[in-house]
Amino acid sequence: MMEAPEKQKKDKELCIRLIRKHLRLDDPEVIESAYEDGAKMTFPYFAERQFQVALDLMGKSLEQVVELPYKTVVDNSLLDEIARSGSSR
Repeated sequence: MMEAPEKQKKDKELCIRLIRKHLRLDDPEVIESAYEDGAKMTFPYFAERQFQVALDLMGKSLEQVVELPYKTVVDNSLLDEIARSGSSR
């Protein structure tokens, strides 16, 4: 998992092929958005912008608007707690 983001940034063509294949996407604009979002990933956090891009991509592939509030789906408090406990040791 640590090496995947580096590979993703260095081999865009491979990533585009994998996105097209595994997400079953055909729209070049949607595929490019998925790649750009993944290349800017803030792992392990799921940023609100990333969440919105994911919803937009889902909406385009389903051909309907997907509305889902970020705060009801994403809770980074556990990650924050782990980060705090790790930094105090």
